[in-house]
Formats: sequence, structure tokens, C-alpha cells
Amino acid sequence: MLGDSEEALACLVRGNLLGVGRNDTQTGSQGIDLASLALTFEGFAAYQIGAFGQSRRAMEMLIRCAAEPGTHAFAHAVNLQGAAWLACLFDDAERLSTLAGELEAVSIANGLAFYRGVGQVLRACHLSWLGQSDEAESSCSTASTTTSSAMAERCSIRSRPGSTANCCARAARKPASRCSLPQ
Repeated sequence: MLGDSEEALACLVRGNLLGVGRNDTQTGSQGIDLASLALTFEGFAAYQIGAFGQSRRAMEMLIRCAAEPGTHAFAHAVNLQGAAWLACLFDDAERLSTLAGELEAVSIANGLAFYRGVGQVLRACHLSWLGQSDEAESSCSTASTTTSSAMAERCSIRSRPGSTANCCARAARKPASRCSLPQ
């Protein structure tokens, strides 16, 4: 997805989109917030190159942006998705649980089926960490029917090929498995 993570960060710098803050939102009429997307990409790219402090700051800012009242539903879902995925990468089970649940709820309330599926897959990652294989598999199976199969395959547990439901079930039996960024 990001290719060369250092170059991705350099592109964000050139576009003045690195280290955006809560007041930097740039939400268009359809709810797409360029600043939040940039924060998500910054978090992913920084994580990939080992700049974990920078990645955590991006996650924290996404969490703060998601907590802002009156945020457009789509921008809210994008903020939650980025924050939850980063929480997954950092093995932050408590935050992942909260963020994935909120992502599901916001998505259901606003008819955002794709993001509902993302929330279900991320919740399945959390359930698998808790050793709840049946629940994780159920959440992934539901996500597979909610979202496109391409997304479901991309949001699988690290190094687990095959269907998302099978990935989550296997991961639940191997607690060391964690979420991965899409390739």
C-alpha cells in the first residue's frame, strides 16, 4: 500500500500534511478529511520505518479527532479506522477493543458497510488475542459478507493466507499473531 515508507513520509512533508493537528481538518462535502487520511498514512509509514513515537503521535491525534463532536460520519469512521489499525499494530488491546467497537457502531448508524466490516475484522483481531477463537471467526465471517472480499483478505492476521475467517480462527489458536498492514 505505501511502497517506500520513507518516500511516503517525504511526500506528506512536501504537501504540508505531516504532523497535522486537530484544527487542521479539511473535510469536504462528502466527508473526506484529507488531514485525517494524511495522519493515518503518516502513522503507517512511520511504524514501517521504526519511528514508533511519530506513529503513536499520529494514532493519538486520530483518537482526538474521532472524539470531536459534530464530525462528519465518514470522517469519523476514517479517523477511527486509522486509530484502531495503529492500536492493532502496537498491540494495544484495550484501545483496539474500544476503537473497533466504536467504528462498528458509527458505521452501522450511518450505513457505512465497508467501515463496519473493517471494525468487525479489527474486533476479531482483539478477540483472537483474548483466545476467543469462535467469536473471532464469527466476527471475521460477518465482515467477509459485509465488505468486499479484497478488503477482508487485506485486513487479515499477519502472515496468514486464505480466507479472513480462517485467518482469525488460526490466529486465535496462536496468540502471538497480530494484525498487519495491507501489502
